[in-house]
Amino acid sequence: MHILLTANSPGEVAGWLAPTVRALSGHQLTVLIPPCPFAAGTEEAVVQQLPQVSRVLGPGAVKRLFALGWPGKDRPQVLVFLGGDRQMMALLARRLGVPALAYTEGKATGAYRYFCFPDEQSLKRALLSGLDPRRSLVVGNLMADALAGKERERENLLLFFAGSRPFQVKLSLGYWLAVAQKIAETAPEYEMALPLSPFVEREVLLEALANPRLPGAKAGFLKQEGEKIFIEAGQTRLLLLDSAQQAGDLPLRYEYMLRAKLAFTLPGTNTMELAAAGTPQLVVAPTFDLKELPLEGILGLLGRLPLAGRYFSKKAIAKLREDFIALPNRHAEEMVVPELAGEILPEEVAHRGLALLDDEGALAEMEEKLRAIAGPPGAGARLAQLILKVGKER
Repeated sequence: MHILLTANSPGEVAGWLAPTVRALSGHQLTVLIPPCPFAAGTEEAVVQQLPQVSRVLGPGAVKRLFALGWPGKDRPQVLVFLGGDRQMMALLARRLGVPALAYTEGKATGAYRYFCFPDEQSLKRALLSGLDPRRSLVVGNLMADALAGKERERENLLLFFAGSRPFQVKLSLGYWLAVAQKIAETAPEYEMALPLSPFVEREVLLEALANPRLPGAKAGFLKQEGEKIFIEAGQTRLLLLDSAQQAGDLPLRYEYMLRAKLAFTLPGTNTMELAAAGTPQLVVAPTFDLKELPLEGILGLLGRLPLAGRYFSKKAIAKLREDFIALPNRHAEEMVVPELAGEILPEEVAHRGLALLDDEGALAEMEEKLRAIAGPPGAGARLAQLILKVGKER
């Protein structure tokens, strides 16, 4: 079956698209990267590396589909929305004459045959907004699919996540280095690693290490030892995990998640991946620079615009005070993992992290709750079954 799938941001590609195409292996899969002013710019190249994907159409090609329709005889049979402009992709499905279904965390707009949700809470929110229950179902959490149910072997290992967009990495890398230094001074027994997002190029990493931006942040450099690359600052070193590396049937970064005692991370998709691994986490959103808030979501991205950016940044900060910033907390609708947002210095983060590391009971409770929030594996397979069903019905 020829299937169209849409995605246009790092989180959507890694969290939703990748597990779905794995479950659809053996079918003809064309991925559409719709126009998006807030994309990282490397999505097309990353999607092309997914072995199950037959073809990738970038923003220009997607625009041509609206104008000219589908080129050639291998017409698709169904469109699956996994990211982008939901209304626009529903219109594209109508333009191409194919049925469509959408995976969403709560917003259910557009002419889709089915809306699929990660959990009951998301479904309830959509039903309260007037969604027809006959067009809705829970398939499970795609972001948790690869890790749900995997055994953990907790070690003296700390992970740091610097984000998947270039501006996030430039802002947070020196900040995390400073946090790591403070922790190493008190607890030198911990190994440290930083999984590099596949959407971040080496040049961005080097610029971030050379030019720390936030108060208290540290400069650093890359050092290669054999096949390993370390990020170093003084006596502190973090192993850089290559996004392309595998550890058996899992990406190396997932294997490290299963081993880590605690992760330090910006808000984003990886907070739910860590939840699926049962990895306790401290989610941090430093907001010293209004123009470059390291936040996911439309307000965080609009805050980077010239002129109007400051207005949207202030809106984003106000939202921080009202809502949860970690995905597991949003799904649970309670504070399961600790959050720090505001003008938070690295030493404050390190102090909070060290307190967590000393509290085995809190870590064990967090691990149990996180895995419950992430849910069981199989979301990709359940979504794939529905996709094939809709494609055959037409």
